[in-house]
Amino acid sequence: MELVTEEKKGFKKTEVGLIPEDWEIKVIDQLTSRVGDGIHATPNYDESGPYYFINGNNLANGKIHITEATKKVSEDEYKIHKRDLSDTTILLSINGTIGNVAFYRNEPVLLGKSAAYINIVPNAKKEYLFYQLQTEYVQEYFYNNLTGTTIKNLGLGTIRSTPIPLPPTLEEQQAIADALSDVDELIRSLDALIEKKEAIKKGVMQQLLTGKKRLPGFDGEWEVKKLGDLAEVKGGKRLPKGWSLKDEKNNHPYIRVADMYSGGVDFTNLMYVPEEISSDISNYRIYEEDLFISVAGTLGIVGEVPKKLNGANLTENADRLTSIKCDKKYLLYYLLSPAIQDAIKESRTLGAQPKLAIERIKQFDVFLSNDLSEQKDIAQILSDMDEELQTLRQKRDKMRRVKEGMMQELLTGKTRLV
Repeated sequence: MELVTEEKKGFKKTEVGLIPEDWEIKVIDQLTSRVGDGIHATPNYDESGPYYFINGNNLANGKIHITEATKKVSEDEYKIHKRDLSDTTILLSINGTIGNVAFYRNEPVLLGKSAAYINIVPNAKKEYLFYQLQTEYVQEYFYNNLTGTTIKNLGLGTIRSTPIPLPPTLEEQQAIADALSDVDELIRSLDALIEKKEAIKKGVMQQLLTGKKRLPGFDGEWEVKKLGDLAEVKGGKRLPKGWSLKDEKNNHPYIRVADMYSGGVDFTNLMYVPEEISSDISNYRIYEEDLFISVAGTLGIVGEVPKKLNGANLTENADRLTSIKCDKKYLLYYLLSPAIQDAIKESRTLGAQPKLAIERIKQFDVFLSNDLSEQKDIAQILSDMDEELQTLRQKRDKMRRVKEGMMQELLTGKTRLV
């Protein structure tokens, strides 16, 4: 296989940008035998029916996803409303969630109105069209032509009129699709491995954080202590009335619930306290020896503050655990365990925004070894598993970026596979 680069071959300007001179632009209507959508009514459901009633939200990552909540219909109901699906079909989400695509692989499904079906003609490769539908240009074309106000809708006419750059031969189309499919398969394998490792970690947490499995060399007693006896629990602070956070970086970062994830803080969209009022909320800072727990909106996100954010201001929607009297990492993992997360769900106040009272947090039971060394060793095992998971996630994210770059090159003909 020879890579033919842009410099070796002439390009021409089109509505989708530069493409090779021997490529052409065709609209989807020219590449399909039919573009249609699912039924615009609610079918008669049948719990024992053999067909699943799916919509656009069932389409993701190239597949139809069936869940326990997916409704079923009888064979008679299916025959009334069935659509012309075959091995030439690509499915596309067109209402609410826009632009998700999936191959139809003869699954027993009945389409709802938020799923469209696109049947590809023999002079185009279904797999090639599948990737073209995910390109930035096509997705932008869809969004620029949506209808509706509250719930956006992608019309069938818009789909039919969408321009697609097309290589001159089926062989080249297939080569492009195969190259992208290989990367997708690697990403899927990494996803599966991450899911497996996460399940293993969950099982290890259940064993080690309950004392059901003891580490070699430890046989001392465990006991239950209240969280309020293991740490001081203090609230965060909102900005004074009339002031707003700034996105201009200074020495006073402000950690919001939106910046938190289980284990730590995301730096991507950090906001900052205005210099003029930084001293007014200086008593509500959080430090690297502390832990945080979100207590409003999204509840129960627990993590520690990285060194770069040591002394950051903490939102009023989170509490700070300070002066911790056990291993901090052990406490972090225990607070992330089902024992505490389930207690949080049971303790939350209901309303427009769920909340978790500081006095309730202090009453949470924490089960731990009296031996600090055992606490540390348990935390180290779980931390090592987290590091392995993080490495796998970084590798997967890197492959996703590689795929994006390949799509930009291959689906515009900048790089040829001939």
